[in-house]
Amino acid sequence: MENVALVESASNLSLLYHGPFRDAGGYAKMNREIVRQLSALGVNVKTSILPSGRKCAELPIPDIELLSKSPVGKDAPYVAGSLAPGFLNTGHKRNIIFTMMETQTISKRYIDKCNNCDELWLPCDWNFETFKDSGLKRPMYKVPLGVDVDLYNPDVEPMAIKGTEGKFVFLSVFGWSLRKGCDILVRSFARAFANNPHVCLVISSRIWGSEEAGHANLIREDISRFCRQEGISPINNIIHIPHATPEEQMPSLFKAAHCFVLPSRGEGFGLPYAEAGACEVPVIATRHGGQMEFLDDETAEFIDIEGYEKCKNLKLNLVSSYYTDDVLIASLGNNAISALADKMIDITKNYKDAKSKAVKLRQKLTENFTWKHSALAVIKRLNELR
Repeated sequence: MENVALVESASNLSLLYHGPFRDAGGYAKMNREIVRQLSALGVNVKTSILPSGRKCAELPIPDIELLSKSPVGKDAPYVAGSLAPGFLNTGHKRNIIFTMMETQTISKRYIDKCNNCDELWLPCDWNFETFKDSGLKRPMYKVPLGVDVDLYNPDVEPMAIKGTEGKFVFLSVFGWSLRKGCDILVRSFARAFANNPHVCLVISSRIWGSEEAGHANLIREDISRFCRQEGISPINNIIHIPHATPEEQMPSLFKAAHCFVLPSRGEGFGLPYAEAGACEVPVIATRHGGQMEFLDDETAEFIDIEGYEKCKNLKLNLVSSYYTDDVLIASLGNNAISALADKMIDITKNYKDAKSKAVKLRQKLTENFTWKHSALAVIKRLNELR
């Protein structure tokens, strides 16, 4: 009954929503989906579209561009769905930052920016802890992220990927960096399956969302280097997809795999885990970070972290200026590599058990973590602010 009342109240609500919308990154996807749901439910949303950077591949968003012309007054809350902006001189009555962070501790500079807003929206309980422990003084409200369970479903046709025919396929989808555990992923696969022609790993990844050939070459060089660290020559059963897959084809990409694996050192929420799970593809994740909002031992397989280390050890300051020297992130090393290798081998042998967990994960996502759930959380908070 509460959701019915929230939907009925939506037409009386307005907000200005600022952030990236056009690229394939997590913030842009979050913003697109939540704004579309809010608009469909009747909220008067005006969009303020942040330009894509670093030569990202851009997606068509005519419906969201049309919303940029919506009339919204200064009494409407301003929401920045992005990294915390440097200034919040918006003139609006309420300034809200909808953000997240992937590290165990958060830089003082980032917290200071967040403390400039009236309130913070965060997608998971883990971020509530990390932001508060790092010095956030502003009120926090949870707006969980979600997945389109109609688009991402187990009945879609698998994508045909050259080199995967007749093989057990592991898939990983992420932006290329050590934060995402690209080293752990490749080394684990090489350790487990270097001499196994019946198993392959498909990696859909780009650097900064770029499709430039130079960036793709850097990824392939890294893959070769990680293989050599395992004492083997680069192996041909690792397939790299360097281009952005259109959103409507992403479910087919997930369904091309028998298992989704992402040994990330940190996630604000972990949308690819949810998208794989909605397609009933078994998931292997790190037991740490935002994905623990919706993953558990009944719905996924895990590897454990080995403590925490400074971001500078992984040169993550090259990924984000907020991954400063004193910021801690989950540590993954040789134990994690061995654990992930063993976990992948086990799934190839006991796939029925992994598949049953994937069925439970889709059910959990459908009941609790769709984009409509996200939009309803926003509507509830907007009503509280009236």
